Amino acid sequence: MQFLFQEVLALCREAGLLKIGRLTLDGTKGKANASCHKAMSYDRMTDEEERLQREIDELLAKAQAADETDDEQHGDARGDGTFRMEN
Repeated sequence: MQFLFQEVLALCREAGLLKIGRLTLDGTKGKANASCHKAMSYDRMTDEEERLQREIDELLAKAQAADETDDEQHGDARGDGTFRMEN
């Protein structure tokens, strides 16, 4: 599960959604309601990870297509009076 969390953080960082810095948890314990029907075997986790990766790839492709369509319609203007700078 830690790997998946790291992957989510990496994707968010690449998308510019966050700046990774210091993260703290307060250690608060809460009542859990785990279901044995929701627990996953390693094989099921692998399948689910692959499914999620396909879903992420599809969403990123849609976002890229929307960005390209927006650029075609509006040029490099960001909508806030400034222009996007290329990396």
